[in-house]
Amino acid sequence: AIAASVPRSLELADWIYAAGLESRGWHDVTRVLAAALGATRCWLIAAESGRARIVAASDLPVTRGAGASGSEWAGDAPGDAAIEIGGDEALRLVFERPAFAPEERDFVRMIGRHVVRSRLHARALARAEARGHLASAALDRMAMGVVILDGEGRVAHLNPAARRRLGP
Repeated sequence: AIAASVPRSLELADWIYAAGLESRGWHDVTRVLAAALGATRCWLIAAESGRARIVAASDLPVTRGAGASGSEWAGDAPGDAAIEIGGDEALRLVFERPAFAPEERDFVRMIGRHVVRSRLHARALARAEARGHLASAALDRMAMGVVILDGEGRVAHLNPAARRRLGP
């Protein structure tokens, strides 16, 4: 049984880490998890600050550019299969299906570690991008021309003053 789950877990890990780069991908992850585990539905729930919210759900339609739903979770989990996966968001995966067998529970916990790690990486990347945008905005306001080169000597950024000075 474990040998058969290795390809499945690798495929799921790919979905999970891709979702970290695009927030609407978490809905896809819940769809894949529901299908892989024979569930009717799957929810990824965060319980930060004592308030539970739905991060993603297998049965929510997602429009282009939509992020996490942010809907509040009310009441008990509708399925008998819920697994706490932890992290700073106190994440939980909830499945609408009968309770997990021990090996299924272990499998979901293993996949859950990837979910937690992917969400941590995604938030760190978002913070780094925000800092980069702030730094670019500050450089763009300088009266002095600034040229930033990448590690291979290619122009990575020119502020407006540098563009004016160097021409088209």
